[in-house]
Formats: sequence, C-alpha cells, structure tokens
Amino acid sequence: NDVWPNVFISVAEMQRPNLLAGGLPGAFLANTSGIINGIGGIVAFFGVLLVLFTFIQRLLRLRSVKVKGDSSKPHKSKRKATSVRKEQDRFRISLKDIGSFGSTDEINRSKRYNVLYLSLFLVWILSSAAAVTQGTRFIQVLVVPMGICAGIFVGYAVDYVKANIDDDRTLFLIAIVCSFLIAFPISQIGYAVDNALMIGSIVFVALVVISGVFIYLRKSIKDSDVSLKKALVVVLITLALVSPTVCGAYQTTALTVPGSSDPMWNAMDYVKENTTNDTVIISWWDFGYLFQIASDHPTSFDGGSQSGDRAYWVGKALTTSDFAQSKGILQMLGTTGSNASELLCNYTGSNVTAVDALDKTLGMRREDAKSTLVKDYNLTESQASAVVKQSHPSNPNNVAFVLSSDMIQKAGWWSYFGSWNFDTLDSTNYQYYVAPNYVTIKPNSQGSIPVLNDSNILFSADVKRGSNGTNQTTAQMTAVWAKNGSKVDLNGTEYNPLKASNLIAIEDGYLTVNKTLDKEGNFTLYLIGSENDYTAVLMDNKLRDSVFTRLFLLGGAGQDTFTLTNMQEGVSTWSINGASSSSDSQDTNTTET
Repeated sequence: NDVWPNVFISVAEMQRPNLLAGGLPGAFLANTSGIINGIGGIVAFFGVLLVLFTFIQRLLRLRSVKVKGDSSKPHKSKRKATSVRKEQDRFRISLKDIGSFGSTDEINRSKRYNVLYLSLFLVWILSSAAAVTQGTRFIQVLVVPMGICAGIFVGYAVDYVKANIDDDRTLFLIAIVCSFLIAFPISQIGYAVDNALMIGSIVFVALVVISGVFIYLRKSIKDSDVSLKKALVVVLITLALVSPTVCGAYQTTALTVPGSSDPMWNAMDYVKENTTNDTVIISWWDFGYLFQIASDHPTSFDGGSQSGDRAYWVGKALTTSDFAQSKGILQMLGTTGSNASELLCNYTGSNVTAVDALDKTLGMRREDAKSTLVKDYNLTESQASAVVKQSHPSNPNNVAFVLSSDMIQKAGWWSYFGSWNFDTLDSTNYQYYVAPNYVTIKPNSQGSIPVLNDSNILFSADVKRGSNGTNQTTAQMTAVWAKNGSKVDLNGTEYNPLKASNLIAIEDGYLTVNKTLDKEGNFTLYLIGSENDYTAVLMDNKLRDSVFTRLFLLGGAGQDTFTLTNMQEGVSTWSINGASSSSDSQDTNTTET
C-alpha cells in the first residue's frame, strides 16, 4: 500500500479551488482564485447558463413544431427588409417561440444541430468541471468550452438588441449596466495601476455620456438597417463580457516578478564552478529545475520527482536534530535514490517497516546498520548487505545542500512531510514566524519587536536588554489587540498561543542567553542583535534543534557534519564533511537521482 504522504497537497495549483473568490465584488472579476472568476466572472457564467438553457428549450419546442405549407407573401405594407427578417428569424429560432420553419428537412436538420451542440457542450463542460475538482490548474481546461458558449451568448444578445429593442430608454438602461460592468474591473486593479478607482469612475461616466449622446442625439445611419445607437450597445455588451478577463490578465502580468533572484543564481554559479561532476544538489523541490539549469548538475528533488518518498526523506533531513541521520539521508538520496527503501520493502513486505528500518539505521555506521537490520528486522546477512550497499554507499556522490530564506515560509510543508506518521498516515506542520523588521533597543532599555499580526491580534517579542557583554537580556511573546494595544483575554484568561518556553539570544555574533522562560510554552524565541538593532524569530520547539535551524539560522554553529561552502544573500550552500562512508569493502554505486 502507498503510505507515503501526498506531496501534491503542497502545490498551490493542485489545491481544490473555491466556486467564487472575493465575495460580491469578486464576482465581477477574473482571476484564478475561484472557478467562476477563472472563466471570466459572473456575467460570463450566467451567459453560458443562458446558452445551455436556450439549447434545451429549443430542442423541447422543436418536438412539437408543426410544418405549415402556407407560402403566400404578406402584403407589401407588412413586408420587412431581408436583413431584418433574417435577424428576427435567428432570434426566434434561438430564444422565442418556434412557430414554423418551412420544410420537414429544415426542422430535422435543426433538431440534429441542437442535439449535437447541446451534447457537445454539456459533456465538454461537465468533464472539465470534474477535472477542476482536482486542482486550480485545471480551470484552464474549463475556460475553453465556457469561452465558446460565452461567445455564443454575445451573438444571441446582439441578435436580440438588433431585432427586438427599439425603445431608447431600454437601450440606455442596457448601456448603463454594461458601462458599469466594463468600469468596475478597471477600478479593482489598484495593485497594478495608481488611482485605479478614479480611472474606473471616469471610464464609467464617459461611457454613460457617450451612450446618451448616441442614443438620444444621433439619428440612424442612412440606408442602413442597424442604427448607431444599437451598434454602440452591441459593442458595450461585448466589452462588458471581456473587461474582467482583460483587467485580470493585466493585473496578473503587472504583479508578476521573477521567481528566482541573483543570489540564487550566483549560488548555482558557485556550485557549477567549484564542485565535482558527480555533485548532486539537494534542497526543497521548488527550485529544482532552476538548480539543474543554472548549475549544470542533477538534483535529487524537483518538480518532476514530487514523489512521497522524496518529500519525506528531504523533509526528514531538514527537520531532524540528528545530524548523522541527516547526512545519511542526503548521501543515500544523492547516490542511490530510493533503491534502499524499495529493496527493504521487498524483503519485509511493508513500506512502514522499511521506513522504520532506514530511520533507525541511516545515522549509523555501515556495520552497525547491517547488524541492526539482521537483529531487529530479521533480514539475512545477504539481504542486510544488499540493503546497506544502497543505504550506506561506500563511495557516495558529493552533495550540495542548498538552504534558502524562502524555506522559512515553507517550513510548514517540509516539516509536515518530514514528520509524517506512517501508523496514522497523518502529520503536523511546524512553523517559523520571522519579524519583518529590526527594532533599535539600546543597553538597559526595553523594546517591542512585532512578529505576527493574525486576525487583528498583534504578537510581539517584548525585550528587556541588559548591559553590553552580559547575559541579562530577557524577552517573552505578548498578544495584544492591534487596534488599542490591550491584552487579549478569553473568558477572563489571557490568550497567548505563541508563548515562548525558551529564549536564545545571539548578540553581536555571540550566544549570550539560552534559558527556559515558561514550561507551558510551545515555542522557542530567538533574538538576534547587531549593535543596537534587534530582530526576532519565533519557532515551534520541534524546530529549535532542527538541521535547518542550526545551519541556516545559526550559521552551523556547534556542529561539524556540514561545512558552509558558499553564502549569498538569503542562500547558503553546504557540503558534507567526511563524505565517504565507513566500509570494509568498496561497492559500486547505482546512481538514481
């Protein structure tokens, strides 16, 4: 059975989308936050429903149509222009009562077309909607049939206006509604355009004024069956349908920024120029493809290898406090990949047992690991040797272990996968909360460092700094209402779920404080001070001694398993000390990165 965690739950575009995002205002906007938003907004959605309803209504009415043989021409006074008659006939076929079409062949042909179109769009839309339930990325599949139906809706609306609306007041009302639908999306792109609300308002007023001039002041074009006022309304209907999509696309492109950075690229340049050809890059999967291209080296975990076992092992290497185990995991992944896990599963018949065995032995020397497999997991000598050959390669590939600042925000995911419980098939995610700014706190004074604002509750690190060169600095997390600064009470009890149990202070590069604050707390508070500028990092206690914390946040202090080989702004690259595993014999490695 597949007991590995599902890594796709951490991929944003694989999350199940909401039906509608942004409430009532969001209904008129186009984006990828909701299904209706993704197809162009509520106007396009109802337009599609109207088209499908029209097909169904038309098909039902065609069943009761009677063929009339009266082909006599109407009196000259009642005759209409050919173009007008065609428009009215199209509208009658699509929306109004169906009286007669002429021959039986015409009726049968119309029935076939209706069945064809209705079946095509229903199957297409329903199958696409089913795909959308599997992730946001599949909204683009639904857009195609919905877009075609929305285009048909525009055609119906145009026919209706041209053939059936002659009243100026009705035309002006339609123009006002369409002007609002055009202008509203423009007013909502404030993140991309300065004064977007004002621009949207100006567009609305301008369209209404222009509509009034054309509808009430201009006459019809001579010798034409379509007046300027109707042509204007037709254009406004079309623009009302496409405005949300155009504005949404503009806002998306305006807010798009590079997914990488110069420091990230420079770090990969270092790996490319200063490591051996067999070096494998291991990090969280997000930048896997970038690492491959920029460094010209393989990665062990990227967008194409988002398997549950890789997510678990890389997450484990980051989350564990056992540096020997982390080293063993990285060398195994970088050299033989998943071979050891698969081999153990074949021998024991259980993925759970295989993972448990590797968890226990990856931090051991080869001979100790082999002995444990024989003693605790009932493997034969030959089976244990085969497993250890894959889990503890005697000549492992070099590993470039890349840690970056973006992984702080992603800690909830890699800690979730790295802490996966194979018995309950569940896990818990652990977080870092990083203060966004530095605060000046002078010796023998106090200061408050805002760390997190959640639901109008401000969580801050209140610091009492001691004298320079002493261990008298202390701090604790507090929770107050962001509006008035009063403490948060819940039924008369102080509410502070982020209370720290431990405090660690690093001032001017030296560890000055490492003490217990409150045994009831579940977090560790790190204070980092340089001269008089202080910032804070709050983390779950499970992450306090993790490999990621010790390497990236504390610079590798107090350990000798990894060596910092390159440091860029927000990106650190580490190599493994003593890369060769202890062994009595040399094995030939099977590389599967």
